[in-house]
Amino acid sequence: MTELTLKVTDESLLPMLRKLFRSMEGVEIAPRRHRKSGIELPHPA
Repeated sequence: MTELTLKVTDESLLPMLRKLFRSMEGVEIAPRRHRKSGIELPHPA
């Protein structure tokens, strides 16, 4: 399996891109993962 990451600056394109990728057999759209900054990470005790 190959994983690709797209960075889209114009969010108005997202609905069209989702529709395009969903129409392709064998292509899956993974949910967004938001990384937490060092401030948001729990501090080890």
